Amino acid sequence: MRDNRLAVGFWMDERFDWTHKMLLARVAWILKGNIHTIYPKRNHALLRKEAGDHGGNNGPISIRSVPVYFPPAFPTPSQSALIHWIVHSTPPAFQPFLLSILVGGRAREREKRLWREIGAERMRSILVTGGAGFIGTHTVLQLLKEGFRVTIVDNLDNSVMEAVDRVRTIAGTELSGNLRFYLGDLRNKDDLEEVFSENSFDAVIHFAGLKAVGESVVKPYLYYNNNLLGTLNLFEFMEKYGCKKMVFSSSATVYGQPVKFPCVEETELNAMNPYGRTKLFLEKIARDIQKADSEWRIILLRYFNPVAAHESGQIGEDPKGIPNNLMPYIQQVAVGRLPELNVYGYDYPTDDGSAIRDYIHVMDVADGHIAALKKLFITENIGCIAYNLGTGRGTSVFEMVAAFEKASGKKIPIKLCQRRPGDAIGIFASTEKAEKELGWRAKYGIEEMCRDQWNWASKNPYGYRPQDAAMKPENCDTS
Repeated sequence: MRDNRLAVGFWMDERFDWTHKMLLARVAWILKGNIHTIYPKRNHALLRKEAGDHGGNNGPISIRSVPVYFPPAFPTPSQSALIHWIVHSTPPAFQPFLLSILVGGRAREREKRLWREIGAERMRSILVTGGAGFIGTHTVLQLLKEGFRVTIVDNLDNSVMEAVDRVRTIAGTELSGNLRFYLGDLRNKDDLEEVFSENSFDAVIHFAGLKAVGESVVKPYLYYNNNLLGTLNLFEFMEKYGCKKMVFSSSATVYGQPVKFPCVEETELNAMNPYGRTKLFLEKIARDIQKADSEWRIILLRYFNPVAAHESGQIGEDPKGIPNNLMPYIQQVAVGRLPELNVYGYDYPTDDGSAIRDYIHVMDVADGHIAALKKLFITENIGCIAYNLGTGRGTSVFEMVAAFEKASGKKIPIKLCQRRPGDAIGIFASTEKAEKELGWRAKYGIEEMCRDQWNWASKNPYGYRPQDAAMKPENCDTS
C-alpha cells in the first residue's frame, strides 16, 4: 500500500552553518507526522536519486511526494529565507499542499503568520456555495485554518449572516481576512457573474441546495428547480472562467434502500425521493461533463447524516421553520421549544423497530472536504470519482435519542407515528475507499456527537436568532 504522507528531501551542504541546520530541524519537527522521510544527505546526486524514487525530478511525481532542495548558495540564515526557499523550491503543483501543511501544522502562531505572508501569492482560493449553512460554515472554518482563501456565495434561504460572522470570530482577525461573502442565488446568472468576474478560483466546494427528504416529497418542483438549475448554472460559470475542480456535496440518499450493508461506492444507485434524485441526477451530469472534457476534476462526497456542532458551541445547525432532521428537532425538544419528538416508523425490521442511519460529526464531514480538495490538487487524472463519508456504523433513532438524553440530562418525550414516504429502513457506509485514497476517517463517536450537539443547543436555545424572532412550529417533520 502506498504511504500517502509527504516525502521531503533536505540537502545540507558543508557550507551550511549551525543556524541553518537548526532551522531545518525546526521545520522537520513541524512537519512531523506529515512526512515520509527526511534526507539529511550531503551528496547531491544521492539525494536527487533517493528523492526521485519518491517523485523527484528524476522520476514521476507520486501522490503527496515532494522533494525540496537546498543548494550550497542558500540565502542568509533567517527563518524567513528558509521558509521562502521551501515553498518556492517545491514543484508548483505541490506548493499549495505543502503550504497548507506548514500553515495548519504544529508551528507556533508567529511561524504560521510568517508562512502565510511568504506564501500568500500561492494560497489557493476556494468558492464555497451554501457556505453560510450548517455543513458550509464548519467547512469554511476548517478551510481558513488550513490556509485557504475562501469566498462564500449563499442566498440565506435556510441560513443567516450571523453564522458567517461567528465563523470570523472563531477564526480570528487574521484568518477571517481571507474570507469574503456574497449574497447570491445560483439560479440567478447575474449573481454568478458578479462572483466569478471579481475573483479567481482554484476550486469550488458545492453545498448550495435544498436537503429535506420529507419536504422534497411534498414539493418536488421546488427541489428540482433549486438543486438542478442552480448547479447547471454553476458548471456553466466554472467553465466560462476556467475553474474546473469541484468537490460536490452529494448524499447517501442516492443509494435508496441498499440490499447489502455497509454501502460501498459501487452499490447500485436507486434514490427513493425527489431530494435523493436531484443528487443522483447531478452526479450523472458531473460524470458527463468530466467525460466530455478531461480537464475537469470532480469528487462526489456521499455523506450520510451530519450532526453535532463545533466544539466552541458558537456554530451549529439552525434550520428555519420546522426541523426536517432528527438532531435539531431533538435539541428543540430538549430546550423546551417543542413538546415532543415525532418518530416516523416504529415497526421497521430492526432491533428496536426504528430506522437506522450512519450519523457523522459535522467536523468529520468538514475535514473530509479538506481531504477531497487536496486530492483534487495533486491528482491530475482523477476524473469524476465518488467517496462515502460516514462512520461505518449504524445507529437507530431510539439509540440516538437515548445517547442525547445521557449527554444532556434531559428526557425527550416521544410520539410514535406511521412511516413517512421516501424514508429508507436503514443505511450505513463503507469508508474503506476514503480511508485508503483520501487519508480520511471519522474521529468522533455518538457520545461526542451528542455532547457537542447539546453544547450548541444549551448555549443557543433559539439558534442564531433571539427568542422573540424564533419560529415556534406546532408539529414536526423528522425521522
